[in-house]
Amino acid sequence: VDVRAYKLTEEHCKHFVDIFDVDRNGVITKAEFTNLVRFMIIVGFTQTEEGLQLTEDVEIAKGKDAVDDLLTILEQDRKSVQKIISLLPDDIFKELTSDAFVKSCHEKFVALDVETDGVLKPHELHTVVVELSEASPYAVTEEQCQRFTKIFDVRGDGVLHPDEFLDFARFLCVMSYLHTPEGKEASKDALTIMNDNRKIEDLITQMSNDRQCLKDIIPHLPDWLREDLISESFTIECLSYFQDLDKDGNGTLEPEELFPMVLCMSKASEQALDLEQCRRFTDVFDEQKTGVITLDQFVNFSRFLIIMGFLRSSQGSECAAASATATAAR
Repeated sequence: VDVRAYKLTEEHCKHFVDIFDVDRNGVITKAEFTNLVRFMIIVGFTQTEEGLQLTEDVEIAKGKDAVDDLLTILEQDRKSVQKIISLLPDDIFKELTSDAFVKSCHEKFVALDVETDGVLKPHELHTVVVELSEASPYAVTEEQCQRFTKIFDVRGDGVLHPDEFLDFARFLCVMSYLHTPEGKEASKDALTIMNDNRKIEDLITQMSNDRQCLKDIIPHLPDWLREDLISESFTIECLSYFQDLDKDGNGTLEPEELFPMVLCMSKASEQALDLEQCRRFTDVFDEQKTGVITLDQFVNFSRFLIIMGFLRSSQGSECAAASATATAAR
């Protein structure tokens, strides 16, 4: 470092020592000095051509993770926005439906439509994903652009049409508004619904993931729990609850009949839950893919809930660890 001696003060030296003084004793020990030398070597390496390339690769990897996180949030919040539109202030709603807003979105659409074919393909949305994620352009992949397109592709044809791009723009404006101090204050109910929607989505994802590993865990459960789960009293209790949920009495549970159960499990508000989510919840345990849950499937579902609850206990953690060890040894 090219620094004049008269510009270097004792305060500078103390600050330098403080950076590497892990023991916080005001001096640098031999071990701390070794780490200092390692640090300087690494810093020197990052200034070489190879080091600069490695640094760029790391930043690109971080950028890809940031894009994936963004896409996950968009996927969760995309549909929930439709549930809270009516709760937004009138002036926000009027702005989003004004001719000026529509015209502005159309101009942006035309600017992005490089191929001038009236639709936006995934690669044409690359700059949009880069702007939203604040990632390096090199970090955004074609696959991520396709995933982004799919979120707002209502027609399911792999591209965004002008009306779908307009919906996307409105979605961004609503999300931006909800995260301003004014939006947080004026739209508390809307934010609650969106947070509850995330709870429901997280519940469905967790149930689906846990369901897959259930068969590996059962052999490691304690005898008393396995006996209880196959007992007559447990089945009778499940039957009683099944009958309470089966409002039409047809012997199966349709997705809409699972509404109170999903609400109870997710601790969400009614406005946050929709029929499509109930269908996906049903699909987790609908092994025959009939669109409904039978009594046998409901009993297995109840067993699943009991087991998952047990695994969150200290004793259950040991069972989960034993299952993971056995699976890894295969």
